[in-house]
Amino acid sequence: QVLAARSQLQAIAALHDAGALSSLPVVLRGTAQLRLDNPELTLAELSIMANVARPTLAARLRRLIAEAEALG
Repeated sequence: QVLAARSQLQAIAALHDAGALSSLPVVLRGTAQLRLDNPELTLAELSIMANVARPTLAARLRRLIAEAEALG
């Protein structure tokens, strides 16, 4: 859990630093903000806060990581 959250936070930071975060779909920006605001929460806890299914939130977080990796 901790490693996953760390990877997610690093990806979000990379997107932010590259100025790419603002160009993402609103749902991904919201997911990024939720993770930034709650770095200690588990995926299950985040999904409850976001009012989405856990697999949906996990897919969004994976997409954020993929977007950051695509930056190079």
